[in-house]
Amino acid sequence: MTSESFDIDELQTVLQLTAVVVASPADDQRLPLPGPADQVRETHRQRLIEQLGEDGYEQSPRSAVLYYNAHHPNVRFHFRKHNLNFERRSDDRWSMERQYLLTRELDEALEAISASRRRGAVP
Repeated sequence: MTSESFDIDELQTVLQLTAVVVASPADDQRLPLPGPADQVRETHRQRLIEQLGEDGYEQSPRSAVLYYNAHHPNVRFHFRKHNLNFERRSDDRWSMERQYLLTRELDEALEAISASRRRGAVP
C-alpha cells in the first residue's frame, strides 16, 4: 500500500478481504482423521448410501457408483474414489455442480442429499 488515501468503499473491501484471510483455516491445521483414510472413506460412503436410500435415491442398474431419484431425473450423485459428486443434466450431458470429499465433508454431503430431495438442487 501507499500513503494515498482510501475512500470508504475501498477501505471496506480491504477489511472484508482481510477478515476472510484471517478466518480461513490453513490446510495443515485440520484435525486428523479418526482412522486410516481408506476406512474413513468407506464408512462415510456407507452412511451416504443409507441417506441416499432414505431420500428416495436408487442405485443405477447399470453402474454401482450412480444414484438417481425418479422425482428429480436431472439430478444424480456419483461416487468417485475420494469424492461424492452432485451432478446435474443439461442438454443430455451431465456436469458436476459440487464435489464432496469423502474423508472430510460428510455433513455437507448429507445436507446436499437432503436438499436435493427437497428442491431438486443443492444449496
